[in-house]
Formats: sequence, C-alpha cells, structure tokens
Amino acid sequence: MLTTIERDVVQLSGIRKVAEMGQLLRLSAARTGCELVMQGIIDDAPLERQAVYDHRAWLETIHLITTLPAWSRNLTRRVKRHPKVFLTDPGLAAWLLGKTPDALEDPTDPATGQLVETFVFDELRRQLTWAATDVTLFHWQDRSGAEIDIIFEAADGRVAAAEVKTRQTAKPEWFRWLGQMREAIGDKFMAGIALYPGTDVLPFGDRLLAVPIPALWEL
Repeated sequence: MLTTIERDVVQLSGIRKVAEMGQLLRLSAARTGCELVMQGIIDDAPLERQAVYDHRAWLETIHLITTLPAWSRNLTRRVKRHPKVFLTDPGLAAWLLGKTPDALEDPTDPATGQLVETFVFDELRRQLTWAATDVTLFHWQDRSGAEIDIIFEAADGRVAAAEVKTRQTAKPEWFRWLGQMREAIGDKFMAGIALYPGTDVLPFGDRLLAVPIPALWEL
C-alpha cells in the first residue's frame, strides 16, 4: 500500500507525508460502502482539514478509492447528496480493517456487509467497462431511511437497482425498497435484484429477483 503511495503520489505531487496518506486510507477503509461525510473523516483524522481534502483527492487519482454518487430524478438534489466511498480493492480494505476470511464468514460482523458490497460494486464497475449499454452507477437514500445500494441508470432513463446481502437465504423483506422504486418509476424500471451468497435464482414478484453473487461472472 505505502509503496503505491510513495511511487505514484510522491512522484506526481511532491507530497512527502506518506504516513498521513496511509492514515486516511485506513479511515476510508472503515467507511467503505458508506456515505462519504468529509466532516466525519476530518474529525477522526489527526490531520489538518485541507490535508484531508488534498490526500483524498490523490487517493482517488491513483485509484485506491472511488466514489458512487447519489441518485435522484431531481438533478439539483443529486448534486447536494453525499456520495458513497469505496476502496477499489476489497482485499486491501479487509487487510486494512484487520479482517481474516474466517472473521468475514460471520454475516453479523459489521465489516462483512461493507466488504461484500465493496466487492460487488468493484466487480460491477469493472464489467461495465465492456457493457453494450452505457450505464452510470449511483446509490439511493432518502430521509425516511429508505435506501438501495446500487442504481443503474441508462442514458435513455431506464433504471435497474440492486441490493447486496450477506445471508444465504433470500427473504421477501429484501425487496421492500426495490418494490417501492418499481412502483415509483413504472415502465422505466427494468429490474430489482438482491445479490446474495446463495445458489438459486429466485423470483420475488414483478421484475424482482434474488440472484447469487457468482452469477456476475458465471453467466
């Protein structure tokens, strides 16, 4: 990790405080898959405010972290809402959090959901580079607490949505917000999918499916 920072960031920017970059990357790993609230990172980081912003920008430049913007039909609201932050390597995120494979087998571990979502997001982002349809990824959350992990929006306004789950048994309650979005969007809503570590593709209503995570690369 520090070798990458030293080689890329130091050469490009002249920044010498490599340890500070590592600290910020660890704080980002703790928030991977969560909304990026810069003030929260500033409060936790033993760094000056401007240094946090500068280091975050360089971590994005060298593709160690990335952000997922908020989705809304209202473009003004879309800009105002917080993006999510993700490490671009879920293995690196797990290492930074001190999580072993055995620890992550426990779906109740708070880090498990974050890291599985990070893995799925990174895989989807990679596969969209060769997709036939031009699609932009977002996340969605409203003030009532409703949220959907990943939104796919095509240029023509068609939308699909995905929730990422860690339980091996699919449940109807996974589709609460996906169904709500389906009703709100109507014909432009293509599919709502719950990606989970099970083995079967299961229907849960009109355009709603539970799909095993491995289907992302097996089909």
